[in-house]
Amino acid sequence: MQNLFTTTINIHSKNLAYRVVFDHEQYKFIPETPDASAPSFSFKRENDTWHDQDNMAADVKQQAIGALENYLMAQL
Repeated sequence: MQNLFTTTINIHSKNLAYRVVFDHEQYKFIPETPDASAPSFSFKRENDTWHDQDNMAADVKQQAIGALENYLMAQL
């Protein structure tokens, strides 16, 4: 498991801190503090397309993908 970065995702009008790691070909979002309103979730990238591994709200998915793309673009 490789730690990549931390980010904040707005879920249910709460800004929640997440640690993003790369593990077994997946980008996993792990809440910094345990909270029932802060679920863990993950994505896999195949053929330049993000696939979420969990059913999630569209706005949360958009924020997470944006954070991933910003991170990956900064690595170039």
